[in-house]
Amino acid sequence: SYAIGEPNGLLAIVDDYVNATYGYVDTIQGVARSSYNHMKAYVNRNNSVLRAYSTLLLQSCLDSIADSTYRETEMLLTTRGVRRAMLETMLAYKSFEAPWEMDGGFSVVRFNGMPVYVHPKVMDGTLFGLIPSEFIMLQMGDPHFRESGAGEAVLEQVQGVDAWTAYYLYRFNMWCDLFRPQFRIDDITEPSA
Repeated sequence: SYAIGEPNGLLAIVDDYVNATYGYVDTIQGVARSSYNHMKAYVNRNNSVLRAYSTLLLQSCLDSIADSTYRETEMLLTTRGVRRAMLETMLAYKSFEAPWEMDGGFSVVRFNGMPVYVHPKVMDGTLFGLIPSEFIMLQMGDPHFRESGAGEAVLEQVQGVDAWTAYYLYRFNMWCDLFRPQFRIDDITEPSA
C-alpha cells in the first residue's frame, strides 16, 4: 500500500500573499511569507477580472523580474488556452520562432527564446515564469515502513479480507531557493478551442 501526501506546488511557491483574497498561501514550510519580502514571488493579477493575453503583459513581467532581480526567466508554464492566445498573437504579428526540439522527439513553442510548456494541472487563466534551477526537492527524513500504533508491527491485516498491507513512507517537499525571480500572471482570458 502507499499513501500520497501533497508536496508544495507551484501555486504555493509562486505567490506573494497580499491578503486572504489575493493570495494562495501565506505560511510555507512554517514561515509566514507576509513577514518576509524575499519569500514573495512576483504576481501580476487583475483582481479576478479576466483580461486578454498580450505580449506587452508578458514582456512587462519579464522586464520587471530582470530589472529587480538581475535574473532572466528560463521557461514559461501555462494552460492550453493561454498558449492558444499566445499563438494567436504570434500569428497576428508574424513573430514566430522555430519550435524547440526536445529530447524524446517532441517540440514546444518558444517566446523570446524561452520554451512554453503546457500542463493540465495549471489553473485556467494562469501563466508561470520560472527559473527551474532554483527549485529543489527536500528529503524530510529517511524513507521507512510505518509501524503500527503498538510500535513493532509493520504488516497490518486488511479489515474484512484475508490480506496484509504495509505503508512505506518517503517524506519530501518542493522548495525554491530564490522566490523573487519566479512570477505568475493570473486572470488571463482563455480563448475557446
